[in-house]
Amino acid sequence: MKVESDKLAVYKGFKKTGSYGSFKIIPVKRDGSLSINGRPYQGSFSFTVEDGYIRPINTVYMEDYLKGVVPLEMPALWHAEALKARRLPPGLMHFAINPQ
Repeated sequence: MKVESDKLAVYKGFKKTGSYGSFKIIPVKRDGSLSINGRPYQGSFSFTVEDGYIRPINTVYMEDYLKGVVPLEMPALWHAEALKARRLPPGLMHFAINPQ
């Protein structure tokens, strides 16, 4: 993929397959991942052109995001009570975003 005339030109090998103002890629299964340059990503991707550059936007479910971020912020070797306390704010945040 590259920018040509302010559009996203998509290639398979050396053959151009299309030209788009923007487009979105969604995994077939909710728990599936997308691979970009050999690196797996959760969620979907939207691509647009911004100031002559490709702008990728990765959209993930909050639950999947937290599963990836919380372990990096609080290693499992921390005290069990600290880990339990960390579980509360994401639940409150989810409620604030999706009150039911």
